[in-house]
Amino acid sequence: MYSFTNLEKYPNILAVCNCGRQFIPEEMYVCFTCSIALCRYCCNLEIAAFSCMNCLEAITPSDAITFKNRCSKCMECPTCKNILTITMCVDPQIPQFLNKLYFLCQFCFWDSKICGLAHEKIEDLLSSANKIHENRPMPNRDFNKLMIYYKDKMTSLEQHKKMNVRLKRKSISLVRQSHF
Repeated sequence: MYSFTNLEKYPNILAVCNCGRQFIPEEMYVCFTCSIALCRYCCNLEIAAFSCMNCLEAITPSDAITFKNRCSKCMECPTCKNILTITMCVDPQIPQFLNKLYFLCQFCFWDSKICGLAHEKIEDLLSSANKIHENRPMPNRDFNKLMIYYKDKMTSLEQHKKMNVRLKRKSISLVRQSHF
């Protein structure tokens, strides 16, 4: 928000929103189609575009959900969690990986040649890495199983407490009846 250092020099002009709040004109939003000025409280915020947080490439909303706000090209190092780069092997001492692309971490020097993940085309490398990523065990699945187990446990405990309350009420009413 804007703040004026010398308010005495400048006139204090406030714009009124439809909700009744007053703001300086710089804080108001104007719709160009209907020419209505709205404040920040009357506007609905929505995400217009998604971008990868590593390479800033624009991605579709479905890819953003699938790859957790990353593009399909940005992979995470399994040891240090940094971003992997795609590198070509030019070392003649390793003939099975010569002129093949693989993932390399610039921080801890982990490479995908260890697990045999190297291809001649980028598309093949990315598709095989995404298949491995999709087939890995998800911790959310285990967490969901635990949630279901503990929800069942909670409902059984609640039912047990309700039953105890009912039994106490019946025993109190039976005791009262026997005294009279």
